[in-house]
Amino acid sequence: MGSMMRWRKLGTPRAVLLIFVGLTSLAILLQTAWAIFEDRRNTLASERENGLVAVRLLEEHAQQQLAAASLRLDTVSNGVQAISQDKSGDAAAIHNVIEETLKNSRSAGALQFAGLQGERWVSTMDFPSYVFNTEERDYIAWLLQRPQYHSVTIGSPLQRFIDAELVLPLARNLYDRHGRHVGLISTEVSLSYFNTVYDRVAKDSQAIVQLLSDNDQVIVSSASSDHGFKQNILPAAVSHALRSSAVEGSFEASLSTNEQRLYQYTYRKVSGFPITTLFGRELNKILINWQARTRDRLFFSSAFIVFHLLLTWYLILHMDKLQRSENRLRASESRFVDLFQSSPVPLALIAVEDDVLIEVNNALLLQFGYTRLEFLGRTPAQLALWKETQARSPYLQQLRTQTYVDNYEALLQHKNGQIITCLLSARMLESEGQKVVIFSPIDISRQREVESEIRQLNEQLEQRVAERTVNLQDALSSITAMQSEIVRTEKMAALGMLVAGVAHELNTPLGNSLTASSSMEAYTDNLLEELKSERPRRSVLNSMAELIHEGGFIVTRNLERAATLVASFKQVAADQSSDCRRCFDLQQVLQELIVTIEPMFIKQHQLYLQLEAGINMDSYPGALVQIITNLVSNAIVHGFEGRILGNMHLRSRLLPDDEVELSFSDDGLGIAPEHLGRIFDPFFTTKLGQGGSGLGMNIVYNLVTTTLEGSIKVESSVNAGANILIRLPLKVKGKLTLGKTETESPVYRP
Repeated sequence: MGSMMRWRKLGTPRAVLLIFVGLTSLAILLQTAWAIFEDRRNTLASERENGLVAVRLLEEHAQQQLAAASLRLDTVSNGVQAISQDKSGDAAAIHNVIEETLKNSRSAGALQFAGLQGERWVSTMDFPSYVFNTEERDYIAWLLQRPQYHSVTIGSPLQRFIDAELVLPLARNLYDRHGRHVGLISTEVSLSYFNTVYDRVAKDSQAIVQLLSDNDQVIVSSASSDHGFKQNILPAAVSHALRSSAVEGSFEASLSTNEQRLYQYTYRKVSGFPITTLFGRELNKILINWQARTRDRLFFSSAFIVFHLLLTWYLILHMDKLQRSENRLRASESRFVDLFQSSPVPLALIAVEDDVLIEVNNALLLQFGYTRLEFLGRTPAQLALWKETQARSPYLQQLRTQTYVDNYEALLQHKNGQIITCLLSARMLESEGQKVVIFSPIDISRQREVESEIRQLNEQLEQRVAERTVNLQDALSSITAMQSEIVRTEKMAALGMLVAGVAHELNTPLGNSLTASSSMEAYTDNLLEELKSERPRRSVLNSMAELIHEGGFIVTRNLERAATLVASFKQVAADQSSDCRRCFDLQQVLQELIVTIEPMFIKQHQLYLQLEAGINMDSYPGALVQIITNLVSNAIVHGFEGRILGNMHLRSRLLPDDEVELSFSDDGLGIAPEHLGRIFDPFFTTKLGQGGSGLGMNIVYNLVTTTLEGSIKVESSVNAGANILIRLPLKVKGKLTLGKTETESPVYRP
């Protein structure tokens, strides 16, 4: 116990000192790292600024040279456009313009012309015109194929035929005074002057200086043997970094995939031309001074930290010596004055040799109802501390074997005889040459009572849950029955709508037939009167016969229309009012349905059919009729709300694996994103309180997935209409394979 108290007193100042040393060392390291990082950032920033100054000067130089060459091309272009109308586009007239331009500008050098009919020549001041080879001039074919391209383009560098000098061609299309494409004109800029300037800048700066085209080709390079950068095509890393929309900037990259050294590049795009100036220096050369400063910083920081640690180590040794001296002076103090007696946990010290209680704290005396005199100097057996003396044997065996006990549950006894449930914990240790056990019994009697109450509550809760489950099952059965009734009501309402619509449609042909038959009766009476006369008039007889024939035609046509409506309605109504499974032709069922529901179309709504012929199904046509009716009704009510015009499309096609796909789409208002995932929910509608039940699409979903054993998917966005895809098996619980043909016909509102 004395050793424990000594280390506790020693540990606090030691820990404070170590924490202080650790924090100061960490602060030194962080400050050094921050200084190194800032120094490197400033070094690279300074190098970037110097590089930007260099590429701006190089860009200005390149822009001046290329602008002068572009001006020569503009002069020729203006001259060609000024050619008189009768010679517009004539090669000879263009040749004269080029020759005149050369005479007026001694700095023009050479001009090359390429015509649409294969004309090719070079005009110079010092040599006669001659034909040039087009294979090395890749820009000619490119421009001639793009007469709409009016800007100046830059070709690949080439060696001039006359003096083998490396030049950069510039070209543009030519147009006559009417804007017709007549060919192209090109000139050349010598690259030797660029090489001289770039080599001098590279040598002074120990850098790479280049002029690049936008198609990743190196036009001019100052590369020397030191850098090994003499390439015609840019490395991928450099090319990728230059794909920026910025006019100028900087980046880091290596020369190639095999190159380990990094370079810092700065670039600037030449205004008005598809080329870029590039200035790069090796990163190690840029950072050489920074590396020397970094080594110095790390050395001084490390030296200071080592000195700091040595001083701390000396202080700790001195503190340990002082602390040990202090602990020896306090060895005679009470072992449990602060820790033992003031502990809220019941504690007792028991001598292992004779099992006598040698010390207890107030918490333990209060828990068992004894005074200190009654407790000290006696054994647990003498105090009858355990309810059953033999129950203490396993506890003692575990303590002797392991020298510790944790959370050993036992029944102990209060002075007044009350039984207390306790969790025992004990540790065997040595104090002043004597083995003792520090013993702690924690009263958990109340905890066990609470646990018993919780078990009883759980049993009651399980019983209540079972009762609630029965009630919920009854409620679910009621709701299911209600939903089935509502679905049946919806189906009957749809059938009623069909009946009302067909009745309205039948009224027109039957009324027309009645009117025509009445007229035929009057014409027949007139005909009979005329025949009864002594001299019937042929003209009157012919007129009456024609009117009677026309009336008969009207009656026949209207009765045929009524018969068609009745036949279609009869089949649709029979399918919709029953759940019978039968074999049917999909095209025929859908066409009969559309004839029946035509009265639903209002304003200028149109439904187009594209139904594949020959698709035979063994399924439930009534469910299919209900689905299409609900989709059309939903499109008219919701999709075309507030709109005069509206188009709907119904398509069918045969799929592999004996399936058929139905597609219904409209160009209406569409479905909002927040509603798209809920359209199949029961009672979900945006027309709540306006006549909408919210069961139409839910019925569609249930019929497709349950009755017809298929799947349905909806695609839609606001103001883009909706598209509903339905996949169905040709035979429920079976398969068919059929051929196909396609027909398409619009169905208009009568």
